[in-house]
Amino acid sequence: IKAYHDKDKPVIDLINTIDSPYITARTAADFYELGKIVGQYIHDDSNEQKGNVIWLPGPKGAGWSEAGNRGFNEVMQSSHLSLVDTLWGDTGLKAQTTLLKDQLQKSNDIQYIVGTAVSAESAISLTRRYSPDVDNKIISYYFSPGVYRGITRGDIVAAPSDEPVLQSELAVDIAVKALENISHPKHISAKIKLFTIDNVDALDLSGALAPEGFRPVFNVE
Repeated sequence: IKAYHDKDKPVIDLINTIDSPYITARTAADFYELGKIVGQYIHDDSNEQKGNVIWLPGPKGAGWSEAGNRGFNEVMQSSHLSLVDTLWGDTGLKAQTTLLKDQLQKSNDIQYIVGTAVSAESAISLTRRYSPDVDNKIISYYFSPGVYRGITRGDIVAAPSDEPVLQSELAVDIAVKALENISHPKHISAKIKLFTIDNVDALDLSGALAPEGFRPVFNVE
């Protein structure tokens, strides 16, 4: 990043929160807010009834997952819900599946499973296998195509979106302004939307998901 900075080439931090003094600008929502939103969602959804929660924030030490964990725990500290365990781990499917499987084999008294998009997608099949008689509610603390499908099918109950399509457009816009030496914000974010099984068909998805038929094409020379 410094090498590009030293050549007067703009470097835009898109979504993941790069810890560098040499970035030109940042387009990213605060994952602290995403974690706080899902914490508040399950708190309200429980209607003051007691319940057990599993929390899978992602990899330990990553800026986004640590921020999400702070936001989620801020709500949980004053909630009547019980946080059974915080399961840190890589966001690969195998790692998340292993974490969840081990936890569900130890306890089938879990009302809420909250975590990454991969955690939520994995939880759909695991809860059917290991806790078929329990009403497990699955929540992701960010949005993805798989999470969207899970919500429309009723398998995932909610997920906030930091509007990554719009974030990407903002990043390109800032990069152009930087190249043209036009004043631009140093940190900007799209507004977070909470998608649920009740509103997913009514809200605009254009900022949250790529358009239908989109396929990424990568080329390295």
